[in-house]
Amino acid sequence: MKWLNYHHFFYFWTIVREGSISRAAEKLRIGQPALSMQLKQFEQASGHVLVERKKGKLALTPAGKAAFDYAEAIFRLGEQFQDLMRDEVFSARPHIQLGILDGVSKFISAALIEFAWKNRAGIVTIAEGSHDELMRDLASHRVDLVLSNHPPASVRNTQVLSKRLSRLPVAIFGHRRFEAARKNFPESLSGYPLIFPTHQSRLRGELDHYFSLMKLSLRLVAEVQDTSMQHYLGRSGHGLVPLPDTPLITSQPDFKMIRLGTLPNVFEEIWVMKAKRRIATPLAEELFARFSLD
Repeated sequence: MKWLNYHHFFYFWTIVREGSISRAAEKLRIGQPALSMQLKQFEQASGHVLVERKKGKLALTPAGKAAFDYAEAIFRLGEQFQDLMRDEVFSARPHIQLGILDGVSKFISAALIEFAWKNRAGIVTIAEGSHDELMRDLASHRVDLVLSNHPPASVRNTQVLSKRLSRLPVAIFGHRRFEAARKNFPESLSGYPLIFPTHQSRLRGELDHYFSLMKLSLRLVAEVQDTSMQHYLGRSGHGLVPLPDTPLITSQPDFKMIRLGTLPNVFEEIWVMKAKRRIATPLAEELFARFSLD
């Protein structure tokens, strides 16, 4: 390719994102024949067919996928620049986008959000999802920071920086009617209803390993990934729940559960992660450096 017309690049990128030439033409406010011609010229300049029609839908060829990945990076960088100029430098209350793993306690998540507000954030956008989903969002700069309970060993990406915020002991909590389980803990847990995180959670692996070593027979009644639901079921008396044992969680007015005992050598680590960027986001850099749970 001897030349590169960024208008053609932008038209191609918009066509792929919109899924059709007609929708892209409507968004770009140009005629469909003109847009089709622009796409054809871009393909001729690249020397490859980039888009094919399959069953009436547009599909990217291997060359088209590579071109689209570059286009995503180019225009995402442009968006970062606009955000930097509009929100991060000249605005007194910038916007920040946080990705929060659905298995992280909402009380811990709220602490990060409140810290962002204290550091000039005007709007905090929260994206929740699985660890893999959030890491993809971080890599593509759709979020500025990710709060997770997965260690950096699970992130095989040199473009991601991680910082451990805390290593929290894990205890079993429940409604006061289960207070008898405090005696002879943890052997006393046999027979009581237990609410565990799902196997997507790293904590679940820690729990299964611990109780396997203890050779305890457990009565599991629910597997729940969302921590808000875990808290609700626990304080409603439906079962016992394993949670990080920290005042940040247990001192909340709506916690309303008692500690039955702490599980030896079982911990939940909380991490904050950021992606390396050509254009740094000042507020994200500040939160990454200063936010702490200790």
